[in-house]
Amino acid sequence: MPEADDKIPVPSPPIPSPKSEDRFAQKTATATIWMAWFTGLLGITSVLTVCVLRNQLKEMRTDAADARDNVWRDQRAWVSVPRCVLDREPSAGDLFTIRCVIVNTGKSPALKVRDTYRLSIQPSANSEPDWKASKVSAPSVIPPSAQNDFWFSASPDAVVPKLAADLYAAGGNKVWIRSLISYSDVFGRAHWVKTCSYHTVGAPLDNFTACDDGNTTDDVDGPTP
Repeated sequence: MPEADDKIPVPSPPIPSPKSEDRFAQKTATATIWMAWFTGLLGITSVLTVCVLRNQLKEMRTDAADARDNVWRDQRAWVSVPRCVLDREPSAGDLFTIRCVIVNTGKSPALKVRDTYRLSIQPSANSEPDWKASKVSAPSVIPPSAQNDFWFSASPDAVVPKLAADLYAAGGNKVWIRSLISYSDVFGRAHWVKTCSYHTVGAPLDNFTACDDGNTTDDVDGPTP
């Protein structure tokens, strides 16, 4: 038996070899790299997902706006001036009248319809007048598909001078009329129509020829002048 003061030897813990430490560090570094790659891919995926969602939202908004615009165009009022009629051929010292029909070919009423015009007897058309300085009619409402029920009457500011009447009778002058029709649709949008036409002596009283220019709408040229 061992003596009382003899110590029982305690085994020492194994000392890791340098190769084991290197393998552990290598595995840790590899795992860190893979985590970095995964994090990077996750970030890229998140960015791409956000971009896709934003594009989808933009497309949805565009589609909704297009749908609203299509409904508006289909349902709005569309005003035009299809024809004018002269009550009689102009003569010296006379006051003649031109009646121009206003129609609404749209599917909803035309609101706040106002008209103004400029009439003259001369060889060629004047340039477009300053409409803001012109007298404007009281507002009215034109229901959809109204035909020949609404019109405006235009007369010269004074009787026809003899010289102008003689030139008209000889074919040198023409009767010119320019008009501006402004209105609003039921969606609250403002619109306008400009017309320009002329009548020559001897033609039927309802025969007016469109000018080379001066016939346009806000759909072509923009907001109400």
